Amino acid sequence: MQTQDPMQLSLFDFTFEEAHQGSNSDDHSSEGNLTVSENDFSGASPNDISEQDGVDMEEKQSVEKEEDTVSEFDGISSVEGFLKKYISGTGEENLSTWSGSYLTKNSVELGLKSSMLAHNGDKFTQKELISIMESLFQTSHQKAVIPLGEKGLKQWFIDNLISELEVKPIQQFLVKRSKKLNYKSVFQLILRFTEFESMVSKATRKKPSELGREDFLNPELYAEVMTSQFYYQNFALFYKQMNPFTESSLTYTPKERIEVVLPPAVQSFLMYKKRQGTTPERLDKYRYDLHRYLRWSCNVLNDFSAYPIEKVPFTLFTQEHLKTYKNYLIKGVQSGRFAENGSMKHFKNIKTVFSTLYHMRFLKSDITRGIRNIEGDDYQSRYMPTDAEIEKFFAAIDQYSDAPQLDKLAFGFMLYLGFRSCELAKLRWENINWSLQDVKFTAKGGKVHSLPLPPRVMDLLQEVQKQENGLVFGKKEQPLRSLLSLKYRIYTLIADWKEASGPHQLRHVYITRLTKQDVVPKALKRLARHDSLATTSLYIHRTEDEVKEKAQQISFPWEVH
Repeated sequence: MQTQDPMQLSLFDFTFEEAHQGSNSDDHSSEGNLTVSENDFSGASPNDISEQDGVDMEEKQSVEKEEDTVSEFDGISSVEGFLKKYISGTGEENLSTWSGSYLTKNSVELGLKSSMLAHNGDKFTQKELISIMESLFQTSHQKAVIPLGEKGLKQWFIDNLISELEVKPIQQFLVKRSKKLNYKSVFQLILRFTEFESMVSKATRKKPSELGREDFLNPELYAEVMTSQFYYQNFALFYKQMNPFTESSLTYTPKERIEVVLPPAVQSFLMYKKRQGTTPERLDKYRYDLHRYLRWSCNVLNDFSAYPIEKVPFTLFTQEHLKTYKNYLIKGVQSGRFAENGSMKHFKNIKTVFSTLYHMRFLKSDITRGIRNIEGDDYQSRYMPTDAEIEKFFAAIDQYSDAPQLDKLAFGFMLYLGFRSCELAKLRWENINWSLQDVKFTAKGGKVHSLPLPPRVMDLLQEVQKQENGLVFGKKEQPLRSLLSLKYRIYTLIADWKEASGPHQLRHVYITRLTKQDVVPKALKRLARHDSLATTSLYIHRTEDEVKEKAQQISFPWEVH
């Protein structure tokens, strides 16, 4: 089979400005239709394949149970089974969760009734649970700082970010724009101009410090960075600054959003999955993965080059096509274009589609049989901030936030209770029981959980103006997640964290800290609110020094003491 040169695909180029204005990048309400733009498949980094700022892709894919009937056995279920036997002494499922029949109960009434939750009793009380939560962090948020607000934050950008750029005209332009734009726009411009400086340096084969005014006069250099009207307006001003005595200017034509209709087989697959109870988020992931695969097929495989995406005949796909795509992904991982974890899950989803269509009798043979998943490790190590770094993070919020009380509350829920950003978006004031110091909330997958509120979180709640009802954070999910992601990046920069991958990092910190308090497995699983201990294990991180210290504590019978 002949193939053309593979083309690189990347995730939707979803900008903060679009999210902040309240418009989602895609509306996937129709069952077989997907609305995208040509620009949607450009501009994302390789790591975007595994996770979009704050988007909880690791959990979305690792706990999906409906795939088990059609996807390949990956060994996780056997690990989970072993852990269940180890914990309870039997292979039977006896792990209760806070959902279903517990919808009308709070954490005090639940009492976390299980003999395995405490070493010396059959009930894990609210007081004991709060004690665990309070012991996770040795931090204090009482340090007084001078609130500088947005004006102070923009000055911090000038002193610490803009000053790091080597091209003086870019520095001057950004300082001037910082006086007219809000801090969110200024931060976005700094990131984009940093990228632009590097790009012009490579194009001209000059060091950034050697770039002069004449190096910025080529309009073609601006095409890659003008991905929205906002960026066009600002780069047009910069180009005019570089070229003040000419009539020529930059031009930008927004790319029209086009409707892509997926093939009938895809629509049938999505309907089948929906009837099985697959979540809307999961269905959207299947849509994206399928569109990516079909787009690659039409551009690379000669057998499909004559077909538009919406008319690709699934009956023509063979094992050779799947093997070729698998090799394409593996080479992308090896070259650094694709993230390993994301490519593993993406290919597994494509296999699930073909396997399911075979079971639905849309295909005469199962072309996935004998094709193994892309091998790799679901576990990805994350940096865990110290108590001192966490204190600096909250101090940065106090000093520079435009809404310090709400920001501290949002990130406090993530750090001290392990909330996901999607859970914060659904949190309502009526879910908070002030007398019992308890919160009831809708988690991922629609499950309802109830947890006691530790004093740190109660203090943060008291700082926010109390309301009787309505959303606590007052924003829809996607705008809130994008806003928290941007703010998280800013505050971690100010706090000088060594690494900051996104707000979901705080949930990893929460679960990792729980394991350091010798919390027994069942309690850990419940506090993490996972369906599987195998999933919880992906959230536990140790430094090399910690691993070395524990290894040195291991003794063997043959050692002489």
